Amino acid sequence: MASKSPIIFKVPTRLPMFLKILLGSVKHVEPGFMIDILMETNIMGEQYTLYISHEDIVHFGLMEEIGASCISFYISIIYSELCDREISHFFGFIEPSWSSRIGTNMDNRAEIISEHINNTVMGQTWLIPYHFLRHWMLVIIDPDDNTCYYLDPLGKSPPNDLKNLMNK
Repeated sequence: MASKSPIIFKVPTRLPMFLKILLGSVKHVEPGFMIDILMETNIMGEQYTLYISHEDIVHFGLMEEIGASCISFYISIIYSELCDREISHFFGFIEPSWSSRIGTNMDNRAEIISEHINNTVMGQTWLIPYHFLRHWMLVIIDPDDNTCYYLDPLGKSPPNDLKNLMNK
């Protein structure tokens, strides 16, 4: 039988305020608690409900290994900031599970990404999170210049899976 006690963790003092508030909001919730977030069509091209568990929030807030739902949640925060600055039209986002090797094959992933990028407006750059071997990376596509950039905080070369995906 599952434990009915909340996750025990300490909120670090050296965190941005929004992470402290986020962690404080789930500190005493029951296991199985979920937050549902409406991801509007203009964020990633289609409307859907994102479900975030309190475990996801703790991992996100403590900067531990996170899953696709946390990356999507973070994208929604970035999108909100871009809207506040009235520059959201310069960026497009791809749902992390559409680009990463999470339950789909290469052709399906390439088709989904292509469909979204084909709707690009002049001057728009696409930000695509990519997950490989328990590690998140970022791909930036500039369709105007037909250029693809790869950012890996570990400084590694792009994995072959990603190279093949971008070639398709």
